[in-house]
Amino acid sequence: MATNIKRSSFDQFGYVHGPLKWAIAFTASLGAILEVIDTSIVNVALTDIQASLGATVSEVGWVVTGYAIANVVLIPLSAWLGDYFGRKTYFIFSLIGFTLASVLCGLAFNLPMLVFSRILQGLCGGGLLAKAQAILFETFPPAEQGLAQAVFGVGVIAGPAIGPTLGGFLVDGLGWRWIFFVNIPFGIVAVAMSFMFLPKDKDKSETQSQAVDWFGIGFLVIAIGCMQTLLEEGEKEDWFSSGFITTLAIASIIGLGLFIWYELKIDHPAVDLRVLRHRSLAAGSVLSAVVGMGLYGTLFAVPIFAQSVLHFTATQTGLLLAPGALASAIVMVLLGKLSSKIDARFLIAMGAVGSSGVMFQLAAITPQTEYR
Repeated sequence: MATNIKRSSFDQFGYVHGPLKWAIAFTASLGAILEVIDTSIVNVALTDIQASLGATVSEVGWVVTGYAIANVVLIPLSAWLGDYFGRKTYFIFSLIGFTLASVLCGLAFNLPMLVFSRILQGLCGGGLLAKAQAILFETFPPAEQGLAQAVFGVGVIAGPAIGPTLGGFLVDGLGWRWIFFVNIPFGIVAVAMSFMFLPKDKDKSETQSQAVDWFGIGFLVIAIGCMQTLLEEGEKEDWFSSGFITTLAIASIIGLGLFIWYELKIDHPAVDLRVLRHRSLAAGSVLSAVVGMGLYGTLFAVPIFAQSVLHFTATQTGLLLAPGALASAIVMVLLGKLSSKIDARFLIAMGAVGSSGVMFQLAAITPQTEYR
C-alpha cells in the first residue's frame, strides 16, 4: 500500500496528486494533534498531580505554564528552524523529542522534574503545529486548501477539548502518568509515517549559510518568558506591589521592544515581522491571539473549577468538555465545504460573535451551576 501511495504524481508547481497527499495530510495532522492535545490533557490531572507530588495549586500550574512558555517561544522560530535544518528533518526531530519528553514526564518523581520535562516537551512540540500546516500548504493545490485545512482543523481545533475527555478516563482508570505514556505509541507511528511519506528536504538553502540570529532569539525568550511568568505569578505576588513582578514587566517590555527593533533592522531575522504588513495576516494574527486566550483560558479554568469547587471526578470533567470537541469536529468538516462558497470573512465574524457570547455565559458560572 505504501508503494502505491508513493507512486502519486507531482505537478509543475510541486503540489501532490493522488493518495500520497492524504497520507502526508494524515501524517502532518497526527503530529500536530499530539502537540495540541497535550496543551489541555494535563488540565484534568492537575488535582491528582498536586496530591501525588505534594504541590500547591500555584506550583502545579507550572506543569501547564512551562509547556506554554516553551511552545510560545518556539512557534515563532519554527519557520526559520524548518528552513535551516530542512522541513522533514526538523519535523521528525520534533516528533522524536516530543515522544521522549513524554516518557520523562510520565517517569517524573517530583514536581521540578515534571516541569522540566514539560518544558522539553513544549520546546519539541512547538514546531509541530506550524510545520504541519506549512507541509499542507505545500502539498495541496490552492483549490483544495479549504478541504485540507478542514481535515487538519478537525484534530487541531477539537484537540483541546478531546484532551480533557481522554485525560479524564486515563487519570481515573490508570493514573495521571498515563496521560503522558499514551503519547508513546502514537509518537512512534507518526515518526514512521514521516519517514515514509513526507517529501525529502530540498538541497541546502540560503538560510543554512546565514548566521544564526542569536540576538533576536534571545530578545524573544526574554520578552515572552518574562511576560508569561508575570501573568502566571502576578496574582500570587499581588501584582505590581511586588518588586519581582515589576522587574518582570520591565524586562518583558524592554525585551519586546528590542526584539521588534532588531528583527526589523537586520536582513535575515529569525522571525520575519515584515510579513505583518499584509493586512489580512495581521488581522488573522490578532484574531488567533484573542480566540486562543478564550479557548485555552477556558480549558484551563473550567476543569480546575469543576474538580475543586463542584467536586467532579476527572472522567466527569472530561465528559463535561466532550460536546465541545464533537461540535468542533462536525463544524470543521462542514466549513471545508462551505469555505469555497461563502465569504470567509462572514464565517469568521459569525464564529467571533458566537465565541464572545459563550465567554459571557461562562463568566456567570457559580458553585450553584448545574452539570447540564
